[in-house]
Amino acid sequence: MKGKVLIVAILGLLAVSFWVWSRQTQQANGRIGLEVGDRPPPFQLTDAWNRPIDLPTLTDGKPGLIFFTATWCTPCVQGLRELQRFEADAGPRFNVLVVFVDPNETEDDVRAYRDRYGFPSRWYFAKDPGQMTLDYRVQALDTKYLIDATGVIRFKSLSPADYRTWARVFAEVGVGP
Repeated sequence: MKGKVLIVAILGLLAVSFWVWSRQTQQANGRIGLEVGDRPPPFQLTDAWNRPIDLPTLTDGKPGLIFFTATWCTPCVQGLRELQRFEADAGPRFNVLVVFVDPNETEDDVRAYRDRYGFPSRWYFAKDPGQMTLDYRVQALDTKYLIDATGVIRFKSLSPADYRTWARVFAEVGVGP
């Protein structure tokens, strides 16, 4: 009987130890999810200029911003203009992926959009074939995620962003003018 109690106690300790280890690992590595503190789902796109872009490329040594939009979203254009203005002051110390979610838009529409508004050519502009929109549960245009250089979500918003918002958000990941 004492042997059985001892075995149960040892198994219990092992279970608790495993649980504590897994929680610490999860906190250290971040879980896959869409909330601040999570690691975002992986993705693979090709932008309108045939450049491949994925999560490791977006966060390669610097923060990366994912911005979901459509060519006809006026508040989104304003948010991207404010981001461009912030980047002019802060320098190119972060990467940007602008993801177009309207299935009726073409690669030509995406290229014309960047050119019409004079957004930086180093930013990625890609049509989503549909999977990324689902994986990131995009329910509104102007959805954006700021991911730090280690691949953890540090900011999530569905609201338009102005210069002050960008400055505040990027300051949290060490980027400022």
